[in-house]
Amino acid sequence: MPKILILGTGGTIASTPTDKGLSATLSGEDIVSYCDISKKDLEITLKNLFSIDSTLMQPEDWKAIAEAVAENLPDCDGMVITHGTDTMAYTTSMLSFMLGPLDKPVIVTGSMKSVIEDDTDAIVNMKDSITAASSDIDGVYAVFNRKLIRGSRVSKIRSVQYDAFVSVNCPLAGKISDEGILFDPDLEKTGSSVHLDTSFDPSIIVLKLFPGMDPDIVDTICNAGYKGLVIESFGSGGIPWRGRDLLEKITAVSSRIPVLLTTQVLYDGVDLHTYEVGQRALESGAISAYDMSKEASITKLMWVLGHTHQVKDVKAMMYRNYRGEINTGQ
Repeated sequence: MPKILILGTGGTIASTPTDKGLSATLSGEDIVSYCDISKKDLEITLKNLFSIDSTLMQPEDWKAIAEAVAENLPDCDGMVITHGTDTMAYTTSMLSFMLGPLDKPVIVTGSMKSVIEDDTDAIVNMKDSITAASSDIDGVYAVFNRKLIRGSRVSKIRSVQYDAFVSVNCPLAGKISDEGILFDPDLEKTGSSVHLDTSFDPSIIVLKLFPGMDPDIVDTICNAGYKGLVIESFGSGGIPWRGRDLLEKITAVSSRIPVLLTTQVLYDGVDLHTYEVGQRALESGAISAYDMSKEASITKLMWVLGHTHQVKDVKAMMYRNYRGEINTGQ
């Protein structure tokens, strides 16, 4: 009989109406009750870590979740974490880095509508998550709208519709039906116990590139004491120099703080070798995010900066594939 721990953190799935709008007020016990989850073939334990809208989630909360997983996972066969959808992709990616290779499944899920609503998607997401947590996979995953997605590849693309999450630049880990889970045949097992590593430094800033951006913003960022800069560039990546020379500024600071170049485009990632704007970006000292999701780029840089601020070492760690989050083609 599988032993499953459900760890509650709040989110829409746990929300009820208040005079200030929906607020996370339901416990894990409440959610399980509304979902009418059969316990005949399961041993379910419930713990409520906190009850918050995931918009309020902070990096310190990721650490608390990771510590709760590390403490409780040895005593169960799998875990389900209920979570709000707005920052779920950030949480799943950071948990992937903080927990390291796992020999059991840790499933993060939620819903676009509260579990108390008649047309909620919470019930199917919860039941699918328990199925995944009872399976023979290992590692951190998100389960949503009948999809099993690697934790390091999750990205939210919709704010209302049920099909709110995708796997970025990576096949789905599995598709879920009433018959079970059809796993990706290339899904690999890591077969290791928790190696908790919760070091992080959140002092980064994300700069969304737009035509006409004032390059002096880079000086402002550096003078404010940020330890890392993520630039969401256009298309396959590049830094402008014509008219307003942002490239000159990046070249001047890239030896002092890591500059990670990602893209505003959801799919296909960054390629800094094809175009002149990309090659110049590489020459400036920018670090390519390759095919990482925007969420994983941010959480990975925070996690790496928790270990080193040396730009050379940061670059080496950013290019290392820890949890399937990056493919550098090497």
